[in-house]
Amino acid sequence: MKHSSAFLVSFAFFLLFIISGTLLVVDWIRFLNTPLIPKNTHIDYILPTGASVRVLSNDLDHLGLLNHPKYFEVLAYLKGYARHLHAGEYRFESGETAEDILKQISEGRVLWRKITFIEGWTFSQMMSLIDSNPLIVHDLGGLPPTMMMLNLKLPYIQPEGLFFPDTYRYTAGMSDKSILLQAYQIQQKHLSHEWENRAKNLPYQTPYEALIAASIIEKEAHIESERAEIAGVIVRRLEKKMPLQMDPTVIYAMEEKGEDFKPPLRRESLKIDSLYNTYLYTGLPPTPICMPSLASLHAALHPSSGDALYFVARGNGTHQFSATFQEHKAAIQKYEH
Repeated sequence: MKHSSAFLVSFAFFLLFIISGTLLVVDWIRFLNTPLIPKNTHIDYILPTGASVRVLSNDLDHLGLLNHPKYFEVLAYLKGYARHLHAGEYRFESGETAEDILKQISEGRVLWRKITFIEGWTFSQMMSLIDSNPLIVHDLGGLPPTMMMLNLKLPYIQPEGLFFPDTYRYTAGMSDKSILLQAYQIQQKHLSHEWENRAKNLPYQTPYEALIAASIIEKEAHIESERAEIAGVIVRRLEKKMPLQMDPTVIYAMEEKGEDFKPPLRRESLKIDSLYNTYLYTGLPPTPICMPSLASLHAALHPSSGDALYFVARGNGTHQFSATFQEHKAAIQKYEH
């Protein structure tokens, strides 16, 4: 009887082991094949730099996506995903399983977002957009512009106009430095190309001077066809040693001194003492006054020929160009009164 009882106990334990193992296998298979993300939805998730599989599984558990965090960790180590986790923002789509998520993170298939800098924006406007974005790491936040340039290790003191206005991709955790360097490199590429293919006999000694002129064109031109015409006026005025007398430079001077500009530009504003005031000082201002577009860069280095030295806004986005001051005065009388 004792042997029989011992056998029954052993058999019962064996049977319990088989049943438990079977249930565990069934549970494991169910875990592998059950989608973690509900239908008709997606989950955006940010994996911090240096985070482990344990951190990832705990986060997904807190999001209500995991019933078996330990299974998730075991899977990550069994398949080798645990050693290749890439920080960043991810979008987990409807129907994705645990392995789908681990594979996505191990391959670094991060969620890319977009940030757009508009033609004609100042550097201050550009940085305001970057600084307001909580997904970007603000390594330069709060630094004055000159310190930003030193931090970026760029060969300029002032940042105005050096960054190309465009739409850039970024992922959560990317630094403002990375975005700015990308915009700088693209601007330099465009400027270099336009400079190498520039028209002959221009008054610009360096690509940077052409960039300054392009920034003025960007602010003055409201329709595409007038960019080259305005560029021609700038060139002829520079050649004749005439003050450029471009209103946007005065507005920039006012804003640089902390004054709020409210249209229209008044006569007393034309007396503001600043090197950016092209009514008081001949030649180009010391830096660009905004981020010029590629079209304005091209126009600056491919100006229209002609004899126009003046232009005045017609009030509909176009300008009246004049070769003489008498013609210009008549145009002012016609369109500004």
